[in-house]
This record gives sequence, structure tokens and C-alpha cells, in this order.
Amino acid sequence: MSGLWGAIATGIFACPLINSASGLIYGNPNQVVIQIIAAVATMIYAFVVSYVLARIIKATMGIRVDEKTEIEGLDKQLHEESGYRLV
Repeated sequence: MSGLWGAIATGIFACPLINSASGLIYGNPNQVVIQIIAAVATMIYAFVVSYVLARIIKATMGIRVDEKTEIEGLDKQLHEESGYRLV
């Protein structure tokens, strides 16, 4: 969320003295629109790539462990040690 806010806030607070773009405060509301479009495009790209990678992993090796391993705990099965000492 803070990265999203930072991307949009750049369109609000961009100062022409620091860089070549001016933001909403300096009279350029188009910069906010540009930043929102870029943020939405980034979110869509990240979702699509994550979804495709998850489907590939699910088709090849699977995403979940079997029910027995899930009940026993992954610490015991994968690392042969207990993650928590519950006595």
C-alpha cells in the first residue's frame, strides 16, 4: 500500500524545481492521472504474472502438500525438527 501511495503521491507533489515534471500542487492534474494509470497497469501486470506462475507451479509440482504432511506439520516432514516446543 505504501508503494501505491508513493506512486500516486508523486503525481500530486512532483516539483518542477527538483525534476522536469510538475504535479497537481504545481498546476498539472494530468500527472496524477498518469501516475494512477501506471499504478493500475503495474497491479494488473503483477496479478497476471503471479497467476500464470502459480498455474505453472500447480501443474508441474503442485502448490499444496498432502493432507498427512499438513496435519503432521511441515517442520517435521521437511526439516526433521519441530518448529515449536509445545509441551
